[in-house]
Amino acid sequence: AQALEAAADLPRLFTAVGGHSAVIHDAARLADAFARDGTAVYLDVGSEDSLRRSDEELSAALDARDVQHVFRVSPGGHVEDYWRAWVPEYLRFYDAALSAG
Repeated sequence: AQALEAAADLPRLFTAVGGHSAVIHDAARLADAFARDGTAVYLDVGSEDSLRRSDEELSAALDARDVQHVFRVSPGGHVEDYWRAWVPEYLRFYDAALSAG
């Protein structure tokens, strides 16, 4: 969640940001900032993760503002094995965003 907050507050420093099982405190504020600044956003969360609902709320807020983003729910919980399995995909997303920016 801190990366999402930092990217919303300091858009000139970020081309892309991800929330991987993130705690979202103010989905509307984040979505407004990313809509305004054009930040590439990647969200993912495990289907059994207790944080799933807040990530879904941010994805819905981004959808409502027509912000293109990746939102993925995959089997798993809030555990290191979940994130480790997706690191190659995360890196591809960030590489593509940086190459386009």
